[in-house]
Amino acid sequence: MSRSGAMTQIETILKANDDPDFDLVLQHEPLSIPTGDRVACFYFTGESQKSMTLGNVMVTQDFNVRCYFRVQASLQARNKCELELWNACRSVQTGLSADRQLGGNTSDMVLGDADIGWVDVGGVTFRTLSIPMGLIELEAEAIAP
Repeated sequence: MSRSGAMTQIETILKANDDPDFDLVLQHEPLSIPTGDRVACFYFTGESQKSMTLGNVMVTQDFNVRCYFRVQASLQARNKCELELWNACRSVQTGLSADRQLGGNTSDMVLGDADIGWVDVGGVTFRTLSIPMGLIELEAEAIAP
């Protein structure tokens, strides 16, 4: 597995998304107000499963995919945002599921249940879509006999 290759492939998939078209895709959580009204990011959150065979350690490496949607004041804009959240929920998962091995950089991928919420970043309110993602690596570590 190429970890940098997996990161690049996730970024490529998110950049190719067109419903909505993200203004920016980050390989980390934003530290301040994201530039743009529609921002996608993904970041490593740890490991959730580890198991062993006679020759290898298998591991699930956890990520979060989060999309930020800047909330506008008008009712029409807020209604549009809700539809964009729903569209993004489907299109982001569809894009990731279409390449579950991330171009051969991981053994498999598991997507968890999406969650919609609110977040305040530097005084600016965003609606968020969060999708937990597990990258399964069947040969993460070799075990010496």
